[in-house]
Amino acid sequence: MSKKILCVVDIQPEYHEFCKCILNAFVDTIPNAVKTHDMTIFFFNGGCTSNDTETTVKEWLLGLGVDECTLCDITFIQKEYGFLRDVMNSNDDDDVLTLPDTEIITVLQELDCRGLISSNELETTEFLDIKNVSHEDWILAHEFNLGVEFPDFHFSELPTKLADANISLWGGGKTECLREIDLYLTAIGATTETIDDLVYGSDDMDIQKMQPIQVA
Repeated sequence: MSKKILCVVDIQPEYHEFCKCILNAFVDTIPNAVKTHDMTIFFFNGGCTSNDTETTVKEWLLGLGVDECTLCDITFIQKEYGFLRDVMNSNDDDDVLTLPDTEIITVLQELDCRGLISSNELETTEFLDIKNVSHEDWILAHEFNLGVEFPDFHFSELPTKLADANISLWGGGKTECLREIDLYLTAIGATTETIDDLVYGSDDMDIQKMQPIQVA
């Protein structure tokens, strides 16, 4: 039987102004959710993109009213910001090349098969060997040093726990970091469901909406 896992993305002090619209529902729902899922993972941005650490995130959650017993049953993971964003954003930034979700997933899977970290490790001609992607677009992205890469947590025991699991997604931003985690999870074989009542971020942040990702 597939594991039932909850992944929370970027509900953290650095993004309080963005996620405050769901914080009451989050605090009310997280204790029972932790009990009813086989595993709960709490992804947060830290390092060079945020001053948040596992300690400060936990202290903030305690201050919001999440009890300590609940926090003890959550696995906290610091993640990199923007490991897929070079090609998944769609906005007014001329430096951003938008490629379809299904192609991002396909390229991630190809990288995994080859034991590579980043699409920038591929030679230009090697993109021609990848099926069901726009070779011209990926080669163009490659020429501008744009692409996709695996986050550090991919090179741990975590993907083994997540692959083939049924994963509920909370957090945000809806078309940004949450979407990024969604694409990654789909690429490693997980089945995801975004819980809209516990997601923050406006639809107009990105023209790619939070529709279920279909993989051929």
